[in-house]
Amino acid sequence: MITASCRLQGVDPYRYLVDVLQRVETRPMSQVELLTPRLWKKNFADDPLRSAIDRRFVNASACPVTPLHQVAGGNSVFERGLVERRALGVGFAH
Repeated sequence: MITASCRLQGVDPYRYLVDVLQRVETRPMSQVELLTPRLWKKNFADDPLRSAIDRRFVNASACPVTPLHQVAGGNSVFERGLVERRALGVGFAH
């Protein structure tokens, strides 16, 4: 659901989650709505927080680890798992 909301807003789910998971602990509850994909794009997307792995590599092409959102032609491991589960009919009502 979060990845779908991100995509509807034109937000990269990986960048969004990396940023939001760091911001959520410092935000007061009264500002938590700023962390929804729609408002995050408006307020934080231009300068998102990065993970420790991202900070080690200034040049993303120098990173020896492929980010999950770039695995298998742009589909994340999570999304591939959903596709495989749907194909097998696992965990879904028929």
